[in-house]
Amino acid sequence: PVADKSSGKWAYFPLECFISELLIVVKDPNSQLSEDTDESYTLSIPACSEGLMSVPATAVAQTQFGALRALETFSQLVTYNFERKRYVVMAAPWEIKDRPRFAHRELLIDSSRHFLPLLPLKKLIASLPFAKINVLHWHIVDSQSFPVETPSAPRLWSGAFSAQERYTVQDVAEVVEFARQHGVRVMPEIDVPGHAKSWCTGYPDICPRNAFGNCSEPLKPFGMPGREEGALVEEVVGHVLDDVVKMFPDPMLHLGGDEVNTECWTQDPSVAAGLAQNNLSATDALKAVGQRVQAMGRERKRRVVVWDEVWDLLGKDAHPQTVVQLWRPWGGSNRTRQIAKAGHSMIWMQDGPWYLDDVEATWADMASVEVCQDLTDAQCSSLMLGGGGAMWGETVDASDLEQTVWPRLAAIAEALWSPRGPRNRALAQSRARNFRCLLNQRGVAAAPLTNHRARQGPGAPGGCFHQ
Repeated sequence: PVADKSSGKWAYFPLECFISELLIVVKDPNSQLSEDTDESYTLSIPACSEGLMSVPATAVAQTQFGALRALETFSQLVTYNFERKRYVVMAAPWEIKDRPRFAHRELLIDSSRHFLPLLPLKKLIASLPFAKINVLHWHIVDSQSFPVETPSAPRLWSGAFSAQERYTVQDVAEVVEFARQHGVRVMPEIDVPGHAKSWCTGYPDICPRNAFGNCSEPLKPFGMPGREEGALVEEVVGHVLDDVVKMFPDPMLHLGGDEVNTECWTQDPSVAAGLAQNNLSATDALKAVGQRVQAMGRERKRRVVVWDEVWDLLGKDAHPQTVVQLWRPWGGSNRTRQIAKAGHSMIWMQDGPWYLDDVEATWADMASVEVCQDLTDAQCSSLMLGGGGAMWGETVDASDLEQTVWPRLAAIAEALWSPRGPRNRALAQSRARNFRCLLNQRGVAAAPLTNHRARQGPGAPGGCFHQ
């Protein structure tokens, strides 16, 4: 008991307790970052007892990446008390045993629709561990631009927006290593055969042409017996994949396959003649391309990921090791069950609730998603790898990237990390507001949580915790 000078009465106040150190124990400090990395940890912060005024806190993890998650949790338990002029841990003691529900928790970024310079890109990567996001899905090329250097096909990056909006091999290596140091894998996406107009600038012969000059994608068909015209296309695609797997050591390689319109194949006289000669429809040719592209990824020792159109195209003929990324809400439930019945692993990223470029989608929309709603518990645990938020780049560049991603990505991150079950919306909103303020304190330009449209600034004066 101590005297309360304002009243002259005796009162009880908590013991002044100091954390003397944070001991970190890592059982396998040489673990490699992969889709199977163990990120579990135990964090212990004991309370002081009478006569013991300082205690050590302890974090125990199987890998250094689990230790990173423990450090992040510890950092968010520490707050600054302005009255006492010191850092404090509220509500000790703590005994936290934590692990992610899903191993794959991603943010997709798109550097083709708008180029993302290295500094803002790395700044965004540095913020991902704050919400325990562990995968950067880098949609690096598309129809609009081909900004990355491919030494084996050196003319491709002439399809960049400009000579200054490019990534060298060294730039990519810098990003990959920077991400690894922050516990983030980088999964590249090279979309084949659609979304490929930018390839035509450097290698026009791999793209179809029609009489009006307005056909340029998808890439000409390849992967079929007797189709010599496709040999050059396959050669260029092979060179690109060779370079990509050298730059990106991640075991997963995304090969797209979405939104392929084959009309340009039938409008190109030489392609159409080749299809007719071999008694092939455009759909037959697209199936052959899909099969061959996936095989090329496997030949390079990668686990291939594709968008869900590829499942609709190939169905049971899809290779059993192929991972299907779910993005289309139409036909979604039935498609998900069919994919699960076929035994394919999946990644959830549905258009609408988890598309961050939809600035009308709120944190509450994103928090309400259950990625396994169409699966049994057994299918969920064995086949659903996880999911993530899609930051497509049509209306986003370095000027508004962070505030479009944050704080809404945190709702997705929580849905992927925390155990399945109902969540109290009021408590979730309180957590989200606190986290948004933490991001601002750490220099991340997270927009107010209560905006009618994401990435808008505050609508009126007010404190961070009320916006």
